Amino acid sequence: MHNIHMLTIIDKSHYEEINQKPWTYNNTKIQVERIGLREVIYKFHKRGSIEIDITCSRNPFQIETDDEVNNFFVFLGQVKDRLSLILNDPRERIVPSVGTWILKSCDFNKDVEIRDKDIGQLMNLNIQIKHAGKAFRLYVKNREDRFLLREERAMKIDQSVFSFMNDSILNPYHLFQKKVDELISMIQKLDEKNITSSHRT
Repeated sequence: MHNIHMLTIIDKSHYEEINQKPWTYNNTKIQVERIGLREVIYKFHKRGSIEIDITCSRNPFQIETDDEVNNFFVFLGQVKDRLSLILNDPRERIVPSVGTWILKSCDFNKDVEIRDKDIGQLMNLNIQIKHAGKAFRLYVKNREDRFLLREERAMKIDQSVFSFMNDSILNPYHLFQKKVDELISMIQKLDEKNITSSHRT
């Protein structure tokens, strides 16, 4: 999981009280912070919304197990702590809980290491397909001493990060059930169509 875009909201009065002096562009105050191996960009808007972008294409978050999801939330705790410093909020009265932050979008990827003999054939590969509101990409990624074939899916989420992680990653049963319900609905429609056709003939 990488290329993460999040949103939270504070009272707009705190826009003028930002502790540090970030770069300003069109009344948006921008503060860039390095947290571990990842870069976090905070964008403060005059009306109180804060965009938080986590650029970590070289160091994506693994989120296949409970422990990996916990590590992701530990990192978000660090993101929140740095935000509290920027807003001079040591008692955390300004910055909302991470659980209320909205995950706007992110990319999911699966990397496959390329064997040396395949590199020449794949170096110019760069495919992007849009289908059903989702973008799928396939390209070669250079990771220092090795090359990876990256399969990537860009997703618009627009829900709280807790809800998304719980429903889609840790407890995806209801998504499976939704697909089953859709399949049953399609079968029922086909049956109804066949019955209507048989009555006409």
